[in-house]
Amino acid sequence: DAHGYLPGKWYTIPHRQLLDDAMRKAKEYGMLTMVDVVLNHRTGSEKSENTNDWTKFVNPDWGEWAIVKDDWKCAPQETEKFCTDNCTCGAADTGENACFAPDIDHTNWRVQRDVIAWLRWLRSDLGFDAFRFDNTKGYAG
Repeated sequence: DAHGYLPGKWYTIPHRQLLDDAMRKAKEYGMLTMVDVVLNHRTGSEKSENTNDWTKFVNPDWGEWAIVKDDWKCAPQETEKFCTDNCTCGAADTGENACFAPDIDHTNWRVQRDVIAWLRWLRSDLGFDAFRFDNTKGYAG
């Protein structure tokens, strides 16, 4: 979404030039920059053929294997899971459910690898100095 709490394509930064300008100005004034990082859940960029839902992720590319198997939706669909039983879902959720978007399986080595790469990219390519991790109750540390 426009506020960044429903992350989709991790490496796509809307208004990149405005961000670059703000980062440059902050550093000119000796300020450190911090980015709010949402790792618990992610919105799919495309509808999946398996779930007929927005569970196909792009940039980085993930399938239903990246979604926890017991991830329930919000009311009025609270009896439905994001990753249906006909899919190759990930492991069980290790934290609190975020019912508004698919929860990510942080026990999966590909997810772990991609998270580390993205955090490094946020520091090296965008120049952020620090992270604030949002919704950390959604997965085990």
